[in-house]
Amino acid sequence: MEQICQKELSKDQFRADKEDSQYIDNWVGQYDLLCQSKQTLGFIGACYFIGVIIASSIIPVGLLSDTYGRKWIFIGSMLIEICGCYLLLIGRHIYILYTCMILLGTAHPGRCIVGLSYADEFLHRK
Repeated sequence: MEQICQKELSKDQFRADKEDSQYIDNWVGQYDLLCQSKQTLGFIGACYFIGVIIASSIIPVGLLSDTYGRKWIFIGSMLIEICGCYLLLIGRHIYILYTCMILLGTAHPGRCIVGLSYADEFLHRK
């Protein structure tokens, strides 16, 4: 990594040994994150929580689920999550990664909080 980053080699100028038992095909190769700074990589995780904050405070998911029904908010959250996951799979730029993580974070309250309340409606009380 140090040699690649110091020489500022592009992705086309070096190849990972995919036959090596230590090789893992992950986001580092897909999004070209090998020579990115720690702040850039840390912001990936922060984007998820930015999305959670947006969905929890700016978009009142709980109020919307009480108004329009938990089913539709849950389905909408799942559709947002599917779009975010699909874009993660096909994306090749770090800004797409940031956007996808914000989308996944935005879907989190609808999926977890509203989804649990929606599932609770189907349980029979004893």
